Amino acid sequence: MATLYSYTKQSDQFTTYLPSAPLDGSLTELCTLDDGRTVVSVDGELPAQPVEVVLTELVLDDALRAEIKAKSPHVALINARVVERIRAEYSQDDEIKALRIGGDYAAAWGEHVKVCRAWGDEQKEALGL
Repeated sequence: MATLYSYTKQSDQFTTYLPSAPLDGSLTELCTLDDGRTVVSVDGELPAQPVEVVLTELVLDDALRAEIKAKSPHVALINARVVERIRAEYSQDDEIKALRIGGDYAAAWGEHVKVCRAWGDEQKEALGL
């Protein structure tokens, strides 16, 4: 699982200093928080960073997790893909039908939605959320 870090972007007239990505993994910028810190998800061992980049490991509480999820385009894309996976099998009309008639149809729809949401949760967990 990835670890979340935050840092404040620094720049001079020529360069915006960004974190160096792990050689054996990935670094994904998730969002910029209201306080100006940029949140990154790091999978792998961080190499030495430029002196202008000071990474601080984040300790997530519910409010911070919710802010990151609300601001991250990566999370928005995962959520959209969950809906696409659901829609591949069931249209909105099918969902209304499942809620209206219940029974085996609703159970099959519910199981499909559960599988799709579990996939989305795995994707977010891989980002450290």
